[in-house]
Amino acid sequence: MKNKLITSGVYLVIVLQVIFFLAMFYPVNIGYVKQPAKVLTPVVKAGGKVQFEVEYCKNRDYACTVNRILQNDLRYYYTPMKSNIGKGCGKVVFSLDIPEYVPVGKYTIQTNNEYDVNFLRKQTYTYETEMFEVIK
Repeated sequence: MKNKLITSGVYLVIVLQVIFFLAMFYPVNIGYVKQPAKVLTPVVKAGGKVQFEVEYCKNRDYACTVNRILQNDLRYYYTPMKSNIGKGCGKVVFSLDIPEYVPVGKYTIQTNNEYDVNFLRKQTYTYETEMFEVIK
């Protein structure tokens, strides 16, 4: 009786380890974004909006947290937001406010999409836009 209990405990530990390692390391292909994202407004006034088009294919229906950064030599962080574009391929146009205090210059927008794959792991996909110019 004691040997059966120990054997059952060992098997349970092995099964739990296999589940843990699969959850942590099994490759999950959520999708991809064509790089770089196309800028539709190559010249933007400070305080205006930049528009860019993202071509994507998404294989899994996971929600994500979107973090955007306006960057040249300096980095301006936007407030993170939640998003869930459905499964499939397509194009979507985003519009982003350019702060009035941003200096004149050439910029790109870096976007980090962070997906909660499971309770143990997050997966991040990063893409950038083409360069655009901010004027006063």
